[in-house]
Amino acid sequence: MNKSSKNSVGKWVTAFGLGLLSIQDTRRELAHHYLEHSTVELNEAAFLLGYEDANSFFRAFQGWEGTSPGEWRTRHRTVEAAGHRV
Repeated sequence: MNKSSKNSVGKWVTAFGLGLLSIQDTRRELAHHYLEHSTVELNEAAFLLGYEDANSFFRAFQGWEGTSPGEWRTRHRTVEAAGHRV
């Protein structure tokens, strides 16, 4: 993201009364949704969430969850599938 893009995002965040924390919370919730309920590739999820590259997304996700996005996806899809068995 270039400097003018960052400034535009900052103005938007201020105008709508949002803080960095709420943006990160939204990214985290969307990441969970993409990983648990879709077949979106991890690199594509990083792009959709607004990260410059997949490594930035992976580091952020590791900080949130203590595990990689791929491991989280596998664990949560297994739990979800087990919960829907008859």
